[in-house]
Amino acid sequence: RVMGGQSTGAASLLPSTGYLFEGFLETAGGGFAYVRLSRTSPVDISRYAAIEVVVDVHAQGQAPLAFQLELLGSGRSCSLVSSFALPIGEYKNSQLAKATLHLPLAAFQAKGPWWAGGRCWGSVTSLSSISGIDIGNYYQRGSYRLALHSMTAVGSVPRPPAGYPKLPSDKRNKKDAAKVLRAALSRAKGLLVKGSPEASMGASVLETAAWQVVQTDQAASSSAKEALIEAATAATKLRSEGQSPELIATGLQAKIERVLRVDYASY
Repeated sequence: RVMGGQSTGAASLLPSTGYLFEGFLETAGGGFAYVRLSRTSPVDISRYAAIEVVVDVHAQGQAPLAFQLELLGSGRSCSLVSSFALPIGEYKNSQLAKATLHLPLAAFQAKGPWWAGGRCWGSVTSLSSISGIDIGNYYQRGSYRLALHSMTAVGSVPRPPAGYPKLPSDKRNKKDAAKVLRAALSRAKGLLVKGSPEASMGASVLETAAWQVVQTDQAASSSAKEALIEAATAATKLRSEGQSPELIATGLQAKIERVLRVDYASY
């Protein structure tokens, strides 16, 4: 489904396993596109700690690209929503590199219908009865591509930066790392003004950019890496505790802006 007269979206099966969701998002007069994965019978994931997704990296633009992941229940219950961001990356042996990301179940928050501004007044989807999943791109103008190779409920969450790849080979220096962080801030600000749950997407963009810079040699000074680790670790902890996405995103935004002022002033 798409919203916006010029937006496009198409879903198909990947050659091996998984799904491909791609198109162009036009924010003028609309601003979202999503794909729904439905189940023939509900599944119980309440005993797990997180949802693990294996995805292709994002090879277009300077900033990670965020997606909402929405857990659906039966009837008219409010859904549960969280987010992840595709790390920026590159091709290896003619194929896009893959990343393994984790969405803690504790980070999922209730989301009401769009006509209620996302506010939830009724019952909320139970983790013990998931009947479907929506994956959507919201308010990020441009081409998008999500290659979802697998999605699995897992019993533990690896400690970051596990799963986050280095920056692409042409961006492994301080000048380009600064561009990545600034592009991530720009994207996150555009999402943050939309409120929750889009603020969660903004936080995912910033977390992903910070961890990628941390993972990359020559992309940051030791003091910058230390500050980014502290900022991203705090955001990850708050997310796993179910804190407000707006609080997480604005806090992370301020810390990355400070890193840019202090450690990347000449870039």
